[in-house]
Order: sequence, then C-alpha cells, then structure tokens
Amino acid sequence: MTLLVLLMGLGLLPPVLALVTLAIPPLLAGVYSGMRSVDRAVVDAAWAMGMARHQVIGVELRNGLPGMVAGLRGPLCRSSPQR
Repeated sequence: MTLLVLLMGLGLLPPVLALVTLAIPPLLAGVYSGMRSVDRAVVDAAWAMGMARHQVIGVELRNGLPGMVAGLRGPLCRSSPQR
C-alpha cells in the first residue's frame, strides 16, 4: 500500500487498486470451485443430447452459478466499507 502511495500519490486510485488486487484471488477460487462442483452426469447428459461445446459450457456455467456467487460474496464483503 505504501509503495502505491509513493508511485501514484494520494487520492482514491491507490486504495481502489489495492482492494481490487486483493479481491481477485478469492474471486477466481470461487469461480473454480463453482465450476468443479457441477455434476459430471449433467455434463455427460449434455454431450449425449448432441450439444455443441459452447452449449455444454453454458450448461456448466448455469449449474455452477451458485458456487460462483458464493465465491463472489467473500471478496465483496471484505472490500466494502464497514459501518
């Protein structure tokens, strides 16, 4: 944080940049765990129905969305101001 202040000066940009940088790894972990939580039988059923690759990815995204949103909640709560 101190290095950002030295490089960019005082203002709103250094804290925002630090918060975004600190929020990215948990966000990626949430997306990864959400995609890994999709049942393999659902993906196999999508392939068996003759879906194209982009359609199967859409099925995976829709079924993994609850895990992704749960992974999004942590970084948002950590980077928002406390009252």
